[in-house]
Amino acid sequence: QLSAFSKTLSDRTLSSRENVPNSVQTDFMSTLSEPSQPNLESSRNGSHSEVKSFSTRSQKSSALSSSELPQNEFRGLFSEQKSEEKRNLASQQSGYDEVSNPLVNIRHGDTISLRSAIGSYAIVDSSSGIVMCSGSTPSLFKLSKRSARSTEHYVQYGDAIQLFDSNACPMSVDCLLVKCLESTESPIDWIIMNPFKENSLKTVKIGESVCLRSKHGYLTSNPDGTVSVNNIQSEDTEWQISKDSLPFAPKWSTKRFDIIRCRIDGFRTSKSRYSSFQSFPESTQQQLIVNDLLFALLGIDSNYFTFSYKDSSLKCVLDESLKLSSSLTHIVSQILPLCEYYARVEKFCSIRSECQYGLVSHALCSAIKALTKEYLILIAQLEHKSLNDELTLQKLWFYVQSSIHSMKRLDRLCSDIEKSEISTNITRNSRIPFSSNSRSRSESALGLMPPIGGALLNVILNAISREGDREAKELFTHLLRESSVPYFNILSKWIFQGEIDDPYHEFQVEDMKIKIDKVDYTFSAASDRYWSDRYSLRTQMLPRFLEKLSDKIQTTGKYLNVIRESNRSVDFPGNQQLSYTVDSSQYGDKIDSAYSFASKRLLDLLLCEEKLLERLRSMKRYFFLSEGDFYVHFMDNAEEELQKSVSVIRRSNRLESLLDLALRSSTANFDVFNEDLRCVMQPMTLLQQLDVINGGKDGFDEFESNSGNSSVISGMKLMSFEYQIKWPLSLGITFMSHQRYKFIFRHLFAFKQVERLLFTTWTLHQSFKELDISRSISQSHCLRQRMLHFVQNNIFYLQLEVIEPNWHILEQNVKSASTVDDVLQYHNHFLSICMKESLLSLEDSFLLKGIYKLMAICEEFSAFIARSWNKRFESDDLTSKNGFNKSEIRSLSDRAKNIKIQSEIVNRVVINKEFVIGVRDLQQSFDNGLSSFLLDLRRKSNQNVDSHLVNMITRLDFNGFYSK
Repeated sequence: QLSAFSKTLSDRTLSSRENVPNSVQTDFMSTLSEPSQPNLESSRNGSHSEVKSFSTRSQKSSALSSSELPQNEFRGLFSEQKSEEKRNLASQQSGYDEVSNPLVNIRHGDTISLRSAIGSYAIVDSSSGIVMCSGSTPSLFKLSKRSARSTEHYVQYGDAIQLFDSNACPMSVDCLLVKCLESTESPIDWIIMNPFKENSLKTVKIGESVCLRSKHGYLTSNPDGTVSVNNIQSEDTEWQISKDSLPFAPKWSTKRFDIIRCRIDGFRTSKSRYSSFQSFPESTQQQLIVNDLLFALLGIDSNYFTFSYKDSSLKCVLDESLKLSSSLTHIVSQILPLCEYYARVEKFCSIRSECQYGLVSHALCSAIKALTKEYLILIAQLEHKSLNDELTLQKLWFYVQSSIHSMKRLDRLCSDIEKSEISTNITRNSRIPFSSNSRSRSESALGLMPPIGGALLNVILNAISREGDREAKELFTHLLRESSVPYFNILSKWIFQGEIDDPYHEFQVEDMKIKIDKVDYTFSAASDRYWSDRYSLRTQMLPRFLEKLSDKIQTTGKYLNVIRESNRSVDFPGNQQLSYTVDSSQYGDKIDSAYSFASKRLLDLLLCEEKLLERLRSMKRYFFLSEGDFYVHFMDNAEEELQKSVSVIRRSNRLESLLDLALRSSTANFDVFNEDLRCVMQPMTLLQQLDVINGGKDGFDEFESNSGNSSVISGMKLMSFEYQIKWPLSLGITFMSHQRYKFIFRHLFAFKQVERLLFTTWTLHQSFKELDISRSISQSHCLRQRMLHFVQNNIFYLQLEVIEPNWHILEQNVKSASTVDDVLQYHNHFLSICMKESLLSLEDSFLLKGIYKLMAICEEFSAFIARSWNKRFESDDLTSKNGFNKSEIRSLSDRAKNIKIQSEIVNRVVINKEFVIGVRDLQQSFDNGLSSFLLDLRRKSNQNVDSHLVNMITRLDFNGFYSK
C-alpha cells in the first residue's frame, strides 16, 4: 500500500500555496464515471493492510513536531500510546465477542457439520452407522439443546446438546467408538466446551473450535480415521463447527485480531496528555490537533479524539479538557462528522464482509471500499503535506469538505441496512427435516435477521427512491449495480441453465429438494408436488425491479429443470449475461427471450417427443368409452368375473388377461399406447368416494350394500381403469387429473352397466313376443322402456353434449398453446367442465343422489323380472312339462297348441298378485323419483342459468310428460 501511495503522491503532490490548484482536489464521486470490478477477497484483505500502513504512518508523524516539541516528551507520548495499544490488543483477543446475530451464532435446531483439527470431516457410514473422520464432504447433524424450547435459543459453552444424523439416529458411544444407531435409550448428552478458556459462557459461533465431552470422554479423531472417546483433552479433541449452508473458514481467521473492528469497538489509547497543552502557541496546538485529526479521519482513537457509542451510534468526541480557541473549535466540529461517517462505514464493511451475510452483501462492501479508496488516497496526501509542515487546520477542512456529503450518504445507507430486518425463515425453509420432532416453519419465523440477497437490494432501492439529489441517486444506483452482480449471476444460471447456485439463500426462488425416481417412477399424489412445490417463491428475497418478471423467472427455471431431468440438453442460443440497469428493458428482454426459449423447448418435448396429445386421445378412448366395440368385447369377456366378490377377483387375477383379450379383439388393437391401460379394483365405490370427499354429508352410503366391507362387494361396483403415466408426461397428465378421468369413467360405466341389465330384461321380454300375453305384461314393458329412455339419454348427454364438445375445444387449445402452463390450464379446465356438467361436483351432490336412486330402481326392476321368470319359463321346460318337444312339433297345429300352453302358464305368473304389486310399486317409485329429480334439476337451472342442465331436462322430459 505504501508503494502505491508513493506513486500516487509523485503524481498528485499538493502545492504549499494557500490557493490549492483544482487538479489536486480529490473528487469523491470520480469513481462513478469509471467503476471498477470489485474483488471481494482483495477488498477485505486490503482494509487490514491499509490500516497497517497508516499505523506505520503514525510512527513517521512523530518527526513532524520534533522541531517544535521537546523530543523526549513527544516520543514518550507515542511510546506510551503504542504500549497501551498492545495491552488493548491482548485484552481484545481474549475477550472480544460479537453482537448476537442469528447468521453467526449456533442455535437450537440448526444443522451443523464438524471438521477435525487436521482438516478431515466427520461423516457417518450409511451401512454400519460408525462415525468416521475422513472424506471431503461432511455429514450433517441436527443439534438439539436440551433446555431449549424454540429455535431462538442460542447455544453457549457449557450447554448439554444432542446430535442426530440425517436418519434421526442419535450420536452415541459403543465400546469407545462413536456411532449413530437407532436406540431405545435416551440420547447421550455432549457438553460443548471452549478448548482455550475454561468456564466460558459466551455464545458458540460458526467457525469456532470446540470440544464435545460426554460421560464417556471427549469426542476424539484418531489417525486411522475412526472417531472415538478419550479422557484426555488434546488437539485431536478439537472440532471446528459450522452450519450446513456455510463453508468452513480457515482456522487462522478465527484466531487473528480484527484491527478494523477493534479500533472502533472500544480500542483505546493512553489517557495521558501533555501536561501543558495550553502553554504551547496556537500554531503548535493546531499542529497537534491536525496530527490527531488524521487518525480520527481513519476511525482510529488518538490522544485528543476518541470514538464512543452514544444513543447506539458511534461518535467522535474531542477531549473536553482542551480549551481551544473558538475558531479552532468551530473547524474541528465541522470535520468530526466526517470522522464518524467513515468509522461507521468501515465498521459496516468489516462486519458485512463476513461469509454468513451472503454474496450480495460482499459485493456491496467491495463497492463501498472501492469508493472509499479515493478518500484514503486523500488522507495519504494530507499526511504527506502534514509531514512537510504545509497543512493547517483550515487547509485540512478545505480539502476534506468535498467528501463529507458523499460519506454522509454512505453512512445513511449503512444505517438503513442495519435497521432493516427480515424473518429468519428465509434461510431455514430449505433445511433438511431430520426427524418428525423438527420445529415447524411458523416457529422458526419468530426471529429476525439482517437483510441479505434480494432484501438487501430492496433497501438500496428504498434509498434511491427517497433521495432527491441527483448525485445521491447516482451514488446509490452505482452501489445497486455493483451489489446486484452476484444476484444476477444466480439469476442467469437459473433462467439459462435451470440450476440454482444459491449457497446463502439469497435468491427469490427456493429449491425445496423434492426428488423423483425417473427409473422406478410412482404415479401418485406426491408426484404432483414436483411441479407445484419443487420451487417456491421467497417474496422477501424478490427485488422490486424484478417483481413484474417474477412469475416468468420462476417458470423459466422450472421448464429448463424439467428438460435437464429428462436427460435433454439445454443450450440457450442468446447472450447469457445479465446486469442491473435503470432501464429494465435491457435485462427484461433477455428474461423474456429465455422464457420463450424454455417454453418452446419443453412444449416440443411433451407434444412432439412424448406425444402428449396422442396420449390424451388414448385416455379418452378408454375412460370415456368413445369406442363402443372395446366396451362390448370387454364386458362380454369379463362380466361373469366382475359379478364375483372383490376378494375372489383379486385371488384369481384374471381381469388383466380378459382386458388384454378385449384390446386385441377390438379396434383398440391399433392404439400404440394400449399396453399402458390397466384394470384395477378401487377400495371404495364411486358414491363412497364422493361421500368421503364431501365429508359424509350426502348420505350416499344408503345406496350401497355392504358398504363397510369392500371385499364382499361385486367387482362391478369397484372396477376402474388405470393408465400408466411416466416422467415427464406426468407434468401434463397429473395425478389429480388422472383421478378425474377415473371419476368420469366410473360414473359413465355405472350407466352402461344399468343399460346392459335393462337390455337383458328386454331380451327376456322378446322371448315371449309370440305368446298371447301382451295385455298382461304391457305394464312391465312400458316401465322397462321408460327406464331405458332415462339411462340412454343420460349416456348420450354425457358423451355427446359434455365430453365431445369440450374435447374438441381442448384439442384446439393444446395445438395453439405457447407454454406448458397453458396446456395444463386447458387440460384442467376441460376436466373441471366435464366434472361439473356430469353432476360430479360437490355443489351438485343432491342431483347426483337423485340419479343414483333412479339407477338403483332400474337395477331392482331388472333383478325382479329375472327372479319372476326364472328358468322354468323357458320354452323347452314348458313344452316338456306338457308332453311337447320342439323336435316333435311338425305342424302348425302343434305349434299353435304349444304357444297356447305357454301363454296359459306365463299368464298365471304375470297375473300373480305378487308380480303385479311388485311391478306397480317399482313403477310408482321410478315415476316419483324421476319427477322429483326433474324438479330439482329445473330449480337448480333457474338459479344458476346453467345451459347444460337445460339440455339434460330437454332430453329426459322432451314432451313435458313428467312436468304435468
